[in-house]
Amino acid sequence: MAATAKRLMGATGYGQTVTFYRYTPTVSSTGGGVTKNAATSTSTANAVQVPIAAGAKEWGQDKRVMAEVLASREVRFLKVSASSMTFEPAPFDEVSLAGFTWRVLGVTAINPAGTALVYSVALVKL
Repeated sequence: MAATAKRLMGATGYGQTVTFYRYTPTVSSTGGGVTKNAATSTSTANAVQVPIAAGAKEWGQDKRVMAEVLASREVRFLKVSASSMTFEPAPFDEVSLAGFTWRVLGVTAINPAGTALVYSVALVKL
């Protein structure tokens, strides 16, 4: 089923390739500042953007995501094929999408029988 989701997202003409980046920050022992190092993991997947109204409806109970929507920041919602992901997306990962960098606000895995097929991902533009 995961391969079917990946195929459909790539074949619809609406899908696009997105790259997820995971960083491991370094915290300064003297000043407590945080430095973002080079990406420790990257993963590329097929994804489809979801209209803002549908995404807001799905994520409406998540106060952090809705705070970003209501603050009129640029927010996007994606359905991401899980089959080619090397790690599960998580909050604070970054995504390269449409020439911009976005931060992951939240992720919901759609995983019948314990195998992730698709991730619903909420993003905010950096």
